[in-house]
Amino acid sequence: MKSFPMQKKHRYAVTAFDITPDLFPRAILDLCEEERAPVILAALEHDLQGVGLDYVAGIVRAVAPAYTVPVVLHLDHAASFDLVKRCIAVGFSSVMFDGSHLPLAENIAQTRDIVRYAHARGVTVEAELGFVAGNDLGGASTGDGRLTDPAEVE
Repeated sequence: MKSFPMQKKHRYAVTAFDITPDLFPRAILDLCEEERAPVILAALEHDLQGVGLDYVAGIVRAVAPAYTVPVVLHLDHAASFDLVKRCIAVGFSSVMFDGSHLPLAENIAQTRDIVRYAHARGVTVEAELGFVAGNDLGGASTGDGRLTDPAEVE
């Protein structure tokens, strides 16, 4: 899989798509190839249960080289370091650690450890240090008024 530099001079946005059904990766990649647009193929933890981890990673690893556009396989909203490690081992090129359920100091410490681990393996990291209101990953409303405090995460 390829990585891509973030270059403002090309004036484009990079989209991210959840790829749970089998046909989604091909449809997304075909369209991105046609539009010559880099893409992020994202998978959530519940998509990777059972054989899903090997299955999703295997599909993307097998088909990405057939395309000329940069393709990132991204783990989205992982709640554990163990899952991050497993995804990196099977070829994910980007991971997102969501420690927003943890006390801030513990979240920062775990995020720091994940960044060290991932960067040593050439993998990029996104982290959620605070809280974004909306729906949780199970679809339940989280509109309780809590939001990330910029002073805390600075």
